[in-house]
Amino acid sequence: MIKVLVVDSNLVYARKVSQVLEKHTKDIEVDIAHNIFILRDRLKKNEYNLILADILSASHPSELALVLEEVQTPVVLWTFSKSLELLKCSTNSQVMEKPINPEDASSSLSDCFASLNVSV
Repeated sequence: MIKVLVVDSNLVYARKVSQVLEKHTKDIEVDIAHNIFILRDRLKKNEYNLILADILSASHPSELALVLEEVQTPVVLWTFSKSLELLKCSTNSQVMEKPINPEDASSSLSDCFASLNVSV
């Protein structure tokens, strides 16, 4: 079972991402954190194989980056920011610019899942 944490302040968007992942991925469990407090709580209580996060959706993006920097979990960041290179919060992260091209997202997520030996 792969465990994924979706981090986005837009709860509707986070739920949609969760639904898509659950529909198209075998043996997956998706949690959602829509603020920094829930994110910290989820990371204390659970281990995740992958974190998908909109780093600029947080009220304090630098604080979110610091939290994500501390985890060993692979992180895929998505954002509307034009300064994507500044958003890399760890050596374990990839960045995608919003709006997300489904082919790019599929490729990035497939790479992450493949590195975890997860079939999609």
